[in-house]
Amino acid sequence: MTDVNVDFTKTDVSQSTNFALPVILSAAEEVMQLLNGFPEFQEIRKGGYLTIRLKSSEELLLCCRIGTILHVITSDSIHTTRARKFLWCSQEKAKRLILMAQQGHVLSWQSRNESSNQFGGAVWCGEFAVSFSGLPELADEALCLVLAVYFDWITLEQAKEYVSISSNPYFAPLWKVWVAANPK
Repeated sequence: MTDVNVDFTKTDVSQSTNFALPVILSAAEEVMQLLNGFPEFQEIRKGGYLTIRLKSSEELLLCCRIGTILHVITSDSIHTTRARKFLWCSQEKAKRLILMAQQGHVLSWQSRNESSNQFGGAVWCGEFAVSFSGLPELADEALCLVLAVYFDWITLEQAKEYVSISSNPYFAPLWKVWVAANPK
């Protein structure tokens, strides 16, 4: 039997084989926990789905549940409609942003259409889109922005420009607690 050496420390997305998925998932879980510590999120949603999709081939690199998704309970049964909705929305945001990036969009917020179930929560990182669905859409976006800056997919200056587009109130405080918890 041959040993397989996998380098999970790389975060260069120029080749999908170098995408450090376990590291990304761990960081996303940590960002989710930090968001759950914000007073406005303590009584609501605790998780969702993270998606990363490549522009070149629209290859789905990652679609994974982060945190806990609370299920809707009715008198008949327990429905997982929320989980399905979050999964669908996370993938839809990434797909839409890839298409809209050709028009200069950097956030799914720029093409949101609530009546068509198209929400904010995806960030363009040059060659791929990262999206999250499960929280209020600006919190979804903040989670993606923290990951994008932390993994050097975009710069902090770019993130601040993106935040000015959506007037995102969550990124700055989330980034502050993230940096305090994860000094480089």
